[in-house]
Amino acid sequence: MQKIDIVARAHWPELAAFIHRHNRRSDGRARCLHAEHGDTADAQASEMLAIPDGEACFVAARAGTGGEWSGMAGCELDPALGRAWLRGPLTRDADDAALQVALIHALEAALPRAVRRFDAFPQVSETALRASYRAAGYRDHMQHHVFCLERPQAPPPWPEAVAAQASPAAAELAARLHEQLFPDTYLTRTSMLESLDDEHRLFAAEVGGTVAGYVYVQDKPLEDEGYIDFIGVSAQARGRGLGRALLDAAVHWAMVERGRPRVSLTARQDRTPALGLYEAAGFREVAAGAHMIKVRTA
Repeated sequence: MQKIDIVARAHWPELAAFIHRHNRRSDGRARCLHAEHGDTADAQASEMLAIPDGEACFVAARAGTGGEWSGMAGCELDPALGRAWLRGPLTRDADDAALQVALIHALEAALPRAVRRFDAFPQVSETALRASYRAAGYRDHMQHHVFCLERPQAPPPWPEAVAAQASPAAAELAARLHEQLFPDTYLTRTSMLESLDDEHRLFAAEVGGTVAGYVYVQDKPLEDEGYIDFIGVSAQARGRGLGRALLDAAVHWAMVERGRPRVSLTARQDRTPALGLYEAAGFREVAAGAHMIKVRTA
């Protein structure tokens, strides 16, 4: 009988080594997209330990008292939004469906009751892991594609259509546009503005004196890459090349100003124009996640 317990923060580095070992498949792709953080166990541990207290939870199974871990599941959570984004479950035996389902249920039970929505992103081709999620009550929602651009010989120059520094007024308008374009996302207008610092930047493009597009990009030193979280153009300003200009601005900032060798982003499968934009700019798909959702009733 395997016992599943919450993993204390002091043991997260050991858990990170387990995640790093069991999340990578033989083809190099991750089993769970949200569990992939860095190319080493140390990078994985640093990312986990950087999560603020109260915003993550990890559970793990052991075969007997003091035995080696045989499986884990975890998440980042936002009690205010009532959402959790799962990592795993990962098991020593990748086909141990019973343990995977038990880990999912144990993690859900360990979270505050305020958390009512659970989002998971197993690799599309991880049929066994997806089946475990379905057995735990999750439903298939939509595929998400991860794209990556390796540093070209000449990164794009800074585009004239994008301001190198968004004024407070422009940042506020960009955040409001973000709220309109992505009303159901984890990054709210307020949290976007509060997050801006040296490693999290918001660039805006104006047309006729108003913000018509924006890109929110972050520097990720542990992964040694830039990551574009959001890029959006107002419906009235589409077809003018602003999307490509904003994309070039994010790539320039990450590669030229921050010195990163690559830039990554994630796009939903129904964003057909955006997928074409990324491919035209040289981005190539490196992973595909099956977005699976569960909503806990009161």
